[in-house]
Amino acid sequence: MTDRPMRWQYRIVVLYLSMYTVLSGNPGIELKTARAPDGVVPPPVLNVIVGGRAQLPCNVSSPTMEDSVSLILWYRLDINAPIFTVDCRNGPLETAKHFSSDFLAERAHFDLRTRPALLTIEPVKAEDAGDYRCRVDYRWARTLNNNVILYVVVPPRDVVILDENLQPLHRLIGPYDEGSMLRLKCLARGGKPPPSVTWWRGKQLFDKEHEKENDEEVVNELVIQRLARTDLNAELLCQVWNSNLTSSIVAAVFLDLNLKPLDVRLLTTETRYKAGWKYTFECRTSGSRPEPHISWWKNYALLGQHHSSVSHQPNISIGTLVITPSSRDHGKNLTCRVTNPKIQGSSLEDFITLSVYFKPQIHVSLLGGRTSQSVYENDDAYLSCSVKANPSVKAITWIFQGNELKNNSEDGIIINNQSLRLENVSREQSGFYRCLAVNSEGQTESEDMELNIKYKPVCKHQQTKLYTAMVGEIVRIQCDVLADPDDVTFFWNFNNSKQEREILTHTRFRLRSIARFSPTDESDFGTFTCRGTNAVGIQKDACKFLLIPVGPPEQVTNCTWVNDTSDFLLVECKPGYDGGLQQQFQLEVYDVERKHLQINLTSHSKPVFEISSLAPGTSLILVVYAVNPKGRSSVVEMNVQTNMFAERHLGNSPSSPLKPLLGVLFGIVAGLVMMALIIFLVLRNAREKGRRAGEHIKEERIAV
Repeated sequence: MTDRPMRWQYRIVVLYLSMYTVLSGNPGIELKTARAPDGVVPPPVLNVIVGGRAQLPCNVSSPTMEDSVSLILWYRLDINAPIFTVDCRNGPLETAKHFSSDFLAERAHFDLRTRPALLTIEPVKAEDAGDYRCRVDYRWARTLNNNVILYVVVPPRDVVILDENLQPLHRLIGPYDEGSMLRLKCLARGGKPPPSVTWWRGKQLFDKEHEKENDEEVVNELVIQRLARTDLNAELLCQVWNSNLTSSIVAAVFLDLNLKPLDVRLLTTETRYKAGWKYTFECRTSGSRPEPHISWWKNYALLGQHHSSVSHQPNISIGTLVITPSSRDHGKNLTCRVTNPKIQGSSLEDFITLSVYFKPQIHVSLLGGRTSQSVYENDDAYLSCSVKANPSVKAITWIFQGNELKNNSEDGIIINNQSLRLENVSREQSGFYRCLAVNSEGQTESEDMELNIKYKPVCKHQQTKLYTAMVGEIVRIQCDVLADPDDVTFFWNFNNSKQEREILTHTRFRLRSIARFSPTDESDFGTFTCRGTNAVGIQKDACKFLLIPVGPPEQVTNCTWVNDTSDFLLVECKPGYDGGLQQQFQLEVYDVERKHLQINLTSHSKPVFEISSLAPGTSLILVVYAVNPKGRSSVVEMNVQTNMFAERHLGNSPSSPLKPLLGVLFGIVAGLVMMALIIFLVLRNAREKGRRAGEHIKEERIAV
């Protein structure tokens, strides 16, 4: 009887506690909560990958055989209300009702068959991570709490490799230039805990220093300061990993590189080259990627592509050049240059110096900065034969006006290898000079160099030096000189035994001066001198001209005629004074009855005339006189009667009778010699005409 009131009293207390718990939002009866001391037993930690299954343990064993579980409550520490409830207050644990909060909904299941009991959450979400507490209320024992920590592992969403411009890269990247710097970023997005981002080259760890950009991104930047040839086709891996529960995520790229040429060699089979011959040169290079550009240079001049060709083999390129060297190429560098057009500063080159054999190339010039127009008479002239030849010349020869010059110190000709010295030059040494050189390739003559020696005026030879004039007649005295330069100024003077004066009336035509003079009396005849001056100097020896007085010739004298036959007449006279000029003689034959001129004969040397083909028994008048350029003399007249007998007569008198015997003899022989005489006279007359024509031409030339 005494135990029953106590039980009812206990039940009332339990009911009160239960109601209190319900009203306060915490189901079950909590008489006393027991917690494990800090640092004694750490709560278990569960790591579960998102989407997987999480099984949270909870010890629901009764502390005694008499006691039993009354209420099980699951909490997450950041949530006030229970997230899962097992209510066994109205019955055994096995038949208790299970209640899941909206947080877990259908994802939660509490398995009481296992020991410990397991709260299963499937699938696990990222937000499920946290500290969980399982509260077990007993009917009699104190309440027990089981803590567990749940970590939800979230794998990274993705990983991407970016270039410097943050552009995504895939598979083969580049090409990059050998020697350049490479910057790549590996970006991992998402993941909990934050992932580790590492760079690998093959199986070798390259870079593990990563940094967190924000809550969602982790970055590792890979920097290769200088890409090497060995980096070609290298695989670079970016690996992202954040838990043993997950597999790593990998992004990979392969490097494509532009490679510089490794070497270059210029190959040739010759050591020297003949000008005008064709030669082939070869340039080999290796290591370039892509194929290199091969160019040929002569010193700093790029050679045209039409002379060259290029062939490519695996990793080797061969350039071929065919050229014809000339003398201008001697000593120049022939260069083969290879360049990867994709890489700046990738050029390599090799060269040879061309030794070109060629015939001498020569040129004649004046030394001392002088020109061929600046050498004066009596100067020294130095000529140089400039020679360009390979190999060197064996000999040099100097040629003047087509003739070889020899060393002659007496004549002022001094030859010293490539120079020619002309001492105290004269105008006769003006002309064309050249030099000749010989080497193993041949012989060459230079072009002519004209040496124009400047000199003072000198008198020109073969000019008229004797002039004649009559008193009051105007005479033109012509003075011709030779000079270089030909800008000559002339001075005239006159002198004789009585006077000397300057002649001012004259004109100039470059190298000729003409003085006009008119003698007024016999004292105005004498010597004229002409002297010129130019830039070189004044004429040393003046040109001299003699002016003598002249007039018409005097009358011929002592004229005789011989009538040897009836048709032939010989007339002879003595010449008088010629008047100072060359004279000629004239014979005119007139018929007395008709007064007509029958015959006109001229003699250029002496007054001797032969008249043929006369009619016998004819009366004639013979007129003889002398003629010169100033006029003619007085005439001498003779009356002639031809007959069958030869007679001799004196001029200006009737014919004298001949002795009868002489007439008989002439008559006898006349017939015998008639034919011979006629032939002789014809030939003689023809010869005389030819002579007179020649003298006439000569006189005309003298007059000019």
